[in-house]
Formats: sequence, structure tokens, C-alpha cells
Amino acid sequence: MILLGANKNKIIFRGLLLGIAISFQIFGQSDISDFVGLSNKCKIIGGDTNEPEYLLSNIISIAVNSESELFVLDGKGNQIKKYSSDGTFIENIGQKGKGPSDLLMGRFIALDSQNNIFVYDKKNMKIVKYNRVGSYKKTIKVYEKIKNFKILKNGNIVALTFRIVKKAKKLYWLDKIDIYTEEFEYIRSIDSMQLKIISIKIGKNRMTSLSPFQTRLLLGTDRLSNIYVVDPAEYLLKKYDENGLKLLQNKYNCEKYYVSEADREQYFEEISVDESLMKQIKSKIKFPEVKPFVNEMLVTEDGELYLKRTSKNNSFVPIDIFTTKLKFKIQRSLPSTYNLSKSVKKDDLFFLVSSNSVDFPFVKICQNK
Repeated sequence: MILLGANKNKIIFRGLLLGIAISFQIFGQSDISDFVGLSNKCKIIGGDTNEPEYLLSNIISIAVNSESELFVLDGKGNQIKKYSSDGTFIENIGQKGKGPSDLLMGRFIALDSQNNIFVYDKKNMKIVKYNRVGSYKKTIKVYEKIKNFKILKNGNIVALTFRIVKKAKKLYWLDKIDIYTEEFEYIRSIDSMQLKIISIKIGKNRMTSLSPFQTRLLLGTDRLSNIYVVDPAEYLLKKYDENGLKLLQNKYNCEKYYVSEADREQYFEEISVDESLMKQIKSKIKFPEVKPFVNEMLVTEDGELYLKRTSKNNSFVPIDIFTTKLKFKIQRSLPSTYNLSKSVKKDDLFFLVSSNSVDFPFVKICQNK
């Protein structure tokens, strides 16, 4: 459940803690051996460690440059940690603050073809640009809330933005994918999706949230700056060129997973409120009949799509792999403790990001067999 506004003293969301205790090292990992032919020997950055250079408290986003150097945007320190491809710490980039080069709430990191670094600061509504060695270059003011963005080869920005709109006295969540110049001047729209919102008045306050089991648009790009969009509501895969011209569209087959009573109970268990407020919430929330089929996506440099599917298995989830022509290729599996949308595949290396619900977040660097 995404909480957009509420009385902070009354509504608390609990995360599920999945214990993991690891530190930076190289060792066998059988949990990813079935995933896209990866080697069992992986390198770990983060986990249970006392070394501040390797401690990752809240992995917001990662990026990998042309030299396979890893950049991790850590939410707690609001700075970027840079590592070599073998996992060795190199330096910190940026810092928490209100200056032009500082971050207050870094929410996404992207690189351009020259390895310049771009970081979206949600609090200050800006994108901070650093050069390839981490020196500050400029600040770009933005006027939309950004969920995800990529830098295209021509220097333009493709961004997934969101806002709340009101139509016929009802609130909706609007996801849009648009192309902007590097100065964030609007060029053209590519795609959009409208989602239902529930709104509950609580005294003088109001709680606003997406309805349960709704998945938003997913965005990715390949090395040629082709743009890939997944519309989970319509079961559609879409491919555009860097100018926003649609090249391909394909509807993927899916198995339906119906929302069960256990799903409903778990949804409400993760909301901590008093009994009277819970009655209001339950009376307002309408559950869909079917869960969304896809909830995370990764696009490789070569244009292959990895889609993380909804699953009845709480330990492992199926990953459907599609070709650059948007045709189904093969299915693999991955432990549910990984976040596929935050992960990156670079040449023969896979940078897998753990979910922040684990006790000690980490990035696992694995090599293809």
C-alpha cells in the first residue's frame, strides 16, 4: 500500500523483515544458480558489516558505467557510493545538504553515454549532474515527480512521472512517460496509465492511497536508447525508439492469480491503526479480482526484457525473459528477496539488488557462466 498522506501519529506501515547476514566476500550461492545461467560464485557488497564504505542501509537505486563500475544511491546518507567491478570501494559522491550539488532525498540515479551521473532529488525537485569522476557540473530543476528516468544517447531524458488528478469528484493516480530535453523541457508524451485511488477522511486529516494490487507502468532502455514500457494493467510490452516512435507492441500470455482471503488479511495486517480507523479503511477499500501479472522489470543493454511475475511461491518467483523483438524466450526463477527493477545486467556481469525488506541490504555481483 502506498501512503500519500495521513496522520503520522496514527498510521504506521510495517515491513516484513527477512533475515540475511552477509558481508563483502566471495562464496558459493545456490540461491541464484537457476537464474539466467549465472555462476554460483558471486561478490557481495553490503550485508552485515561494520565497514562504513560497504554498509548499505537503504538501496534506492544503482547504475553501472561503461567500465563496469558500480554506483549505489544509498538513501540513508543521501550520497552515491562508487565501487569497482570487483566490489572494491572507490569513493563517495555528493552529500546530504541544501547546496546546488547536495541531496536531501535522492530517489534515482542514471548515467549517460559519457558516464556522467544524474541523480533525482525528490525533496528539492531537481536533478543533480556530476561528471564521470564525481565532480559537480550543474543542477536541473524539474516540475514533475519522477519515479524513474533514463538518459538517452541524444542527451534527452525519458522519465516516468506521476501526479494525482481529480475527475468527476474522484481522485486518480496518473503515470506518464514523456521525453524531455536535458534541461527538462517537455518534448513529447509516449505513454500513460490511470490508476484508482482510495481516499478516507480521518478527522481533519485525509488518507490517500492506491487501491490494493495495482502495478504502475515500468520503464527501461537499452544501449541503443530504445525505450521499453510494460503496462501491467493491459498485459502489454511496448518498444519505442529514442524519439518516442513506437516500433513494436506485444501482448504477453499470463496465468491469472486471483486475490484470496489470505491476501486480503495480509494486506490489512501491514497497516497498524486503531480499531475504529481500521473499520473505515476496510469499508472503503475494494480489492480487484485478479492480481497484476508483472510487478518488476529489467532491460538489458542488448534489449532483452526480464519480467518478475506474481507468484504463489513466497520463496522463489518466476522471471520471464523476452527477446528484443518482445517475444517470449525462456523462464527462470529468482529468490523473492531480490528487487529486479533495481538490478542491472552489464556485459557478462549481473548486479542483483536485494529488497530493502531484508535486515542488511546488499548488491550481489555475479558473472555469467
